Amino acid sequence: MPLNVRGAPGSPWVLYASVQRGRTPLPFGTLVLAPFTILPAGLGVLDASGSATVTFPVPGNPRFIGATSYWQALVTNPTALTNLETTTFTGY
Repeated sequence: MPLNVRGAPGSPWVLYASVQRGRTPLPFGTLVLAPFTILPAGLGVLDASGSATVTFPVPGNPRFIGATSYWQALVTNPTALTNLETTTFTGY
């Protein structure tokens, strides 16, 4: 499962995952993940075109079918939160 992060070329980024949505206004955007369920899911530096792709393996376990994960990245230069990305597992 690939996720794309975009921002200013050469900017550091951190991708976060959560199992719940939230809404917390911050000076650099709105955090739309539930703060107490956030886990870091990846980090890096955006390439010369201002993008990065993060790929996650999807477990082959039927218990995950129907589960939803929420994703949001923090990028810099300028510091900003990205849009929310939602993933619902429908098969494996």
